[in-house]
Amino acid sequence: MRFVVAFVLVVTILATHGEVTTADCSSPRISFAPEAVDPGDTLTITGEIFWDKCIDTFPTQDVAKPIKDIELTLVQGDSSWVVARGDADENAGFTVEVVIPSDAQPGAARLVASAGQSLQIPSTRILTISTEPAPNDTGDAVAGFGPNQVNTTTSAADLPTTDPESELGERPSATSEDEDEGPDAVVIVLVIAGVATAVALATWMIRRRRALPR
Repeated sequence: MRFVVAFVLVVTILATHGEVTTADCSSPRISFAPEAVDPGDTLTITGEIFWDKCIDTFPTQDVAKPIKDIELTLVQGDSSWVVARGDADENAGFTVEVVIPSDAQPGAARLVASAGQSLQIPSTRILTISTEPAPNDTGDAVAGFGPNQVNTTTSAADLPTTDPESELGERPSATSEDEDEGPDAVVIVLVIAGVATAVALATWMIRRRRALPR
């Protein structure tokens, strides 16, 4: 009789709640594209399964929540650069575009996602940085991602270009009025020639009068 009662209880639990011990404890992971970049290029990073605990289906377990305050770091030897910060979305994922630092060296690098001291997730693939120098200094650009974040990444190629002369203002062009204000060169030459002729004529007449007998 006791066996029958126990069997009925087990069947009732399974029918009501489904599987008792089902849980998803997969670790968070990150990926990126493309696999080779130049300093100053844009890299797309994708994160998945960023839950703060196992996703248990048993009703009495606590509900897993997306991880917040995630930091993405580019690591190359002894050097490292924080390239993005943010939170996972409601599906425990994120996608963000970051700028490769201009002072990153040619060779292999790795991306690491961290959240506090307990979570350190390195990328499974190696990122290759080429020998091409960055077109401009990208500075310490840090992108933002997540439901409450605004992407602040700005690459050098996205900056607006301006004409140096336009910043100083358009140079005024000479107008006909401006040209009329100054004396005409031909007129000046004619005036000088006339004055010189008059002086020469007056001098000649004076000398002639003196030469005549009185």
